[in-house]
Amino acid sequence: MDTSHKIILQRRLDDIERKIRHIEAYIEKYGKRPKMWLCCRGAGFCKSRTDELSYYEARREDLQQKLQDWKLRDMQGTGHAFVIFKSTQAATQCAKAAGNGKRFLRSQGLQFRARRAAEPDDLNWENFQVTPSDRNLRIFIVHVLLVVLLLFFSSPLSILSAITTWVNKVEWLNKIFRDMGANSAFGSDFVLQYLPTLILWTVSNCLPYALYYLSRVERYKSKSDMNRVNLIRLYVYLCLATLSKLYFMVF
Repeated sequence: MDTSHKIILQRRLDDIERKIRHIEAYIEKYGKRPKMWLCCRGAGFCKSRTDELSYYEARREDLQQKLQDWKLRDMQGTGHAFVIFKSTQAATQCAKAAGNGKRFLRSQGLQFRARRAAEPDDLNWENFQVTPSDRNLRIFIVHVLLVVLLLFFSSPLSILSAITTWVNKVEWLNKIFRDMGANSAFGSDFVLQYLPTLILWTVSNCLPYALYYLSRVERYKSKSDMNRVNLIRLYVYLCLATLSKLYFMVF
């Protein structure tokens, strides 16, 4: 059944309970109740100061009520089922008999495929409600974004070198850079020497995080699949960055 909404609510509830425990420890240590600012929604702008513990306790009650309401609603299936075997040998024999998910099986009027599942801790349970068509659309959009990212950020130094060449060809931009160098050596050194290094360092450090969050958008069913795709993309980026640098060094 689809438990994605329950997982989201439970995570929020766990986060609220951690904050409540932290506030209670603060009150026990210092003997005073902390306050927090709340921003009003809607037209205009206003702030109100309220008791932090009371606020999170109200949030906890609201989330607990939502969890109770979720248990009373009609359950919807995700089209997936997990079978637990008593031994690894039995699971292997069943996977071989089912063709390891390569062919469809029929039983009691149902058509399905069976394959070895990932470990429970490795599964993203909240992603099982995503349909294959929705996931393929997400993967296509992410790939388009990655192509743009790799084309424009595979080598920041090469891009800035091309921009510098273009600036030298444009008369009025070239005049601006000459005046900048004449008036302040620091300005020209910052733009032409320090800025490329800063951009290269920033892109190199931010790109792994960008690829990780793009992989999360695709909503893979297991964490290992998401990490595998992320590592492949990082490897491709490093190869393209190295090849682009060699190309500009040669030409």
